[in-house]
Amino acid sequence: MRITLLNYIGQALPNLGGQVLELMVIRLNDITRKVMQDEGIEIIDVYSILAGKLELAAGDQYHWKGPAYEIISNEIQKKIIPVIRQNF
Repeated sequence: MRITLLNYIGQALPNLGGQVLELMVIRLNDITRKVMQDEGIEIIDVYSILAGKLELAAGDQYHWKGPAYEIISNEIQKKIIPVIRQNF
């Protein structure tokens, strides 16, 4: 099983402006989604999960607070645990 995460930068970089950065992230995720689908690679869409939860951003534009990592790890578990159970 191969998996990729669609990413989300927690807060907009001041020199780019929030809307510009948002469009860049969305575009990169769209490209990633297409490539991964073409290659048959599972996607965990962290962007969609955390886009509405920016209060969980750590404030450094890249990292998250603990509760966000719990959300991410739960999503990863949802994809991986069934595969492990099926194959072992």
